[in-house]
Amino acid sequence: MARKFFQKRAADRRGRPVAAVLMALLLFFTPSLGGLDLAYAEYTPPVQLQSQGAYLINLDSDMVIYQKNASQQMYPSWLTMIMTAILIMENVEDLDSTVVTAKQWMFDEFYGYSVPTAGIQAGEELSMRQLLYCMLLQSSCEAANVAAYYVGDESIPHFVDMMNEKAIELGAVNTHFENPHGMQNEKQVTTPYDIYLIARYAMDIPGFMDIVNTTVYNMEDTNMVTGRTLVNSNYLLSQYQADGKYYYAPTSGIKNGGSRDAGRSLVSTAQQNGMNYMLVLMGAPMYDESGAAYSENFAYSETKSLYQWVYDTFSVKVLLKQNEPVDEVKLSLAWDKDYLLLMPEKSFSALIPNDIDPESVQKVAALPEEGVMAPVAKGDVIGSVKLILAGEQVGQVNLVAAEDVSRSEILFLLHQLGAFFTSVPFWLCLGVLAFALIGYTVYTAARNGAGEKPKYPRSKQKKR
Repeated sequence: MARKFFQKRAADRRGRPVAAVLMALLLFFTPSLGGLDLAYAEYTPPVQLQSQGAYLINLDSDMVIYQKNASQQMYPSWLTMIMTAILIMENVEDLDSTVVTAKQWMFDEFYGYSVPTAGIQAGEELSMRQLLYCMLLQSSCEAANVAAYYVGDESIPHFVDMMNEKAIELGAVNTHFENPHGMQNEKQVTTPYDIYLIARYAMDIPGFMDIVNTTVYNMEDTNMVTGRTLVNSNYLLSQYQADGKYYYAPTSGIKNGGSRDAGRSLVSTAQQNGMNYMLVLMGAPMYDESGAAYSENFAYSETKSLYQWVYDTFSVKVLLKQNEPVDEVKLSLAWDKDYLLLMPEKSFSALIPNDIDPESVQKVAALPEEGVMAPVAKGDVIGSVKLILAGEQVGQVNLVAAEDVSRSEILFLLHQLGAFFTSVPFWLCLGVLAFALIGYTVYTAARNGAGEKPKYPRSKQKKR
């Protein structure tokens, strides 16, 4: 279709249809398109979420598929330990040989509260790797305190300062930490979007994903406990927990959380059909209005439903092919060409709904209004094209020259002469010459008028 379109235009360059010109002008001047600066198009899942916050993103394209209250501050609960793990793994050179001792006072703040634990005892010696497994698999609050005390130079408050500094560094500007574990604190808040930033950063730390994807971890014996086994509390990863109800094979990690005040939360990733996603769900209710506990764990069921929806609904489709012309631009100084064909610098694919025809994606080109001058080399960047779907930009690609075009020296000389005769210096010189000529004419006329008057002979008087 594109080839026939450009063949028709090439065959009738000077008599191009008025409708085509009007359409080009309409696309260029339409306000709704000219002001677009969006990087994604969002969609609405067929499920009404109980979770208060959500952020679903395609990790391959950074395309946000769905979000709900993504910038609203909420309690992070045990998701806090993702940040704690980041600082541990970045500040401890040898996780296996670095051994620390759990001190009695590190448990004091948990007395009287129902918090997750890995059964660590006061006086027990554990490696930093063991503490990471305790935190990330079973949300062990005491493990977070033990590790934070060591990494924070024997100061948990100092470690918390490190957490807040790291949050700012990652762009998680709506996040604030008061402790390293996530126990309820009115001042400890984050957002679904901030948790995405933190979790995505953690994914790139060597070894992090290996830990969070472990379903069962048999810890080495410590000085006080023999044969401890940790079971990952993330139901997405196991067919043997919750009767396999929430198990979803494509998922990996990352961390779950939940408390009466925070609700249930879950950060996860999924990989299937060559597409990778991350989903953050926060504030899934644990109790109904009467105070009765829900039998359904909405954080898991909604995560599973959203992943199933996104994999059933979206696929990667080619929107631009590198060797197919997209537009053309006016060309000057070439002897036998008035227009230059433009092609995408590279092929472009995007994640779009399965029921969308790639041909329906609108292509809005941004080209130099004055055109281009020969010579032009194949591959030279001339402009760009935005891809618009449902009124939102899904991508942008450079447009390049489809061929080499040499310059006509005759046309170039005529252009230079024309440029000279229309230039400001030329007209300035012409003005000066005109002014001088006028001045000379006036001066000459004035000089002739000021000379001696001609003498006429006196008439002789007749003598009487």
